[in-house]
Amino acid sequence: MKLIYKNPYRILGVWAGAKDREIIRQKTKISAYLKVNKEINFDTDLKALPPLKRTSTLTDKSLSALEKIDQKILASLFWFTNFTPIDKTALNHLTSGNIQKAAEIWEKPAYQKTLSIRKISALNNLSTLKLTLGHNQPESAQKLLLNDFLKLKAFILEEDALKHFIKEFGDDAIVSNGSLLEKTSKQFFKKIKTQYFNNGKLSISDLKQNLSAFPDELKENAVEVFLGDSIQNIESSVYKANQEWKDSRSTANKTGKHLYTRTFEDLQKVKQLLGPKDLTYKTLADKIATELTECGIAYYNHHTQDFEIDPGDDALWLLKRARQLAVGSTIIDRLDRNIPNIQEWVDNKPEREKLHAVKEERDFIYQKLNDAAAISKRRIYKSRELIQACKPKLSIIADKVGRNSSEYIRISSDIVTVAQGMIVQVVNNEQNKINNRYNIPPSYDEIKNLDSCFEQALDALRMLQPFAKTPELERQYNKNYDTIHSLKSTTGQQIRSEGCYIATMAYGSYHHPQVIHLRDFRDEVLAKSQAGLLFIRAYYFLSPKLIEILGHKPTLNKIIRKSLNLFINQIK
Repeated sequence: MKLIYKNPYRILGVWAGAKDREIIRQKTKISAYLKVNKEINFDTDLKALPPLKRTSTLTDKSLSALEKIDQKILASLFWFTNFTPIDKTALNHLTSGNIQKAAEIWEKPAYQKTLSIRKISALNNLSTLKLTLGHNQPESAQKLLLNDFLKLKAFILEEDALKHFIKEFGDDAIVSNGSLLEKTSKQFFKKIKTQYFNNGKLSISDLKQNLSAFPDELKENAVEVFLGDSIQNIESSVYKANQEWKDSRSTANKTGKHLYTRTFEDLQKVKQLLGPKDLTYKTLADKIATELTECGIAYYNHHTQDFEIDPGDDALWLLKRARQLAVGSTIIDRLDRNIPNIQEWVDNKPEREKLHAVKEERDFIYQKLNDAAAISKRRIYKSRELIQACKPKLSIIADKVGRNSSEYIRISSDIVTVAQGMIVQVVNNEQNKINNRYNIPPSYDEIKNLDSCFEQALDALRMLQPFAKTPELERQYNKNYDTIHSLKSTTGQQIRSEGCYIATMAYGSYHHPQVIHLRDFRDEVLAKSQAGLLFIRAYYFLSPKLIEILGHKPTLNKIIRKSLNLFINQIK
């Protein structure tokens, strides 16, 4: 009501549209009365409105408010205009207290189809009368009258009507000024926002209902005014949150919660006024949802290895709020992928609390694993040392958290993965030493070394057999064991098929010419008699044991070589 009963035109005792000289004359009269401490009343005071107490300050301020053309036009939209004879007649009834008669006079031209100043002025006065009648009315009645006021004013604020209205202020040049037309409607909506919207007298739903009757350009101006602060707050809050969580991921949960708190009501205003399908709403909703998601994931990732702070609950809260707001498929898909993972983390909180009790053992194991992974020259005995060092600590973890615990299985599997990788790498390296020599067959000693490597690898792998493993790791472990076992069998067969064990040892190679002569003697002479076959069997049985004794004694090997050379010369 302040827009009406403290209107500058009313304070100065004139109707809207009064000429400047009339306004100055009234100001002079008021000043004269005030100078002698007398009150002055005018017909424009209107009994339906609260009484006025004029002061020098108030009248000076009112005069200043009407100095510029845009201020005059704005004040006119909240007061009664006297542009036509019809207006003069209706205003006479209004000042005499016959409000009903004044309304009847204005209603006829107000609803004419033809656009004219009579229609526009009647609409302005009828709408102002609606707001005037709200004085001393119940809140529900005031709301109905305010809605009627806005609906009628919408006709005047439409571009063609507003041009007619502005022309009455005597400056034809301003009629073509589009910026003034836009400025007038925005200033009008700002007044409504300040006086009625901000204090709840005009609700979002009421505003939305009124906007539906507004032309598009007028609706855009209204949205900019009523939602401008909300949209700006959302944009700035999103930007601020983005900077904050990047600067401090450890407190990204607080950043996300503050963002949600700061923007929730403003986003709801946008949604209620524009609707959930509006592009502006969807864009803002996805911006907030995206930053809430970033805050939640950043906080979660930062603290997942931290036993002092559990990020699950806060991260999940942020992502679920983001999911409620999200509209676009990209952010929705991202949330649907991440929420189950964080939910699982939250559900596993009891197990993690158990793990807190074995932090020392866990840290010890992972330090050993990191050290082992950093070793450049792998040896199977190093894997055995790793297994032996970790096993007691793993046993303590099993006692405290249980062997069926997912965390226990994960730690155990990590030990197996690293140790097994070391073993397999050594085996592969030993094989490559032989396989990479094209057309050069391995010596007896090389085959024996490879066989020994396989045996050591199998022994180390057997140490890992009782360790808990994931299903996939269990399959990988069995495959590696079976593969190395098969390779071991192959090298064993190679060693047994060498024949002439002692000769091969003495000459250093299965393919040495002297060894070939001995094999020929075995196959062509000894194998053709019963006594020879008995000798061959005894030789195969005894020679491997003799090789274990004599294999590393070069002096004896020289003596054996000389003896064999004499024997070979005899059988040639």
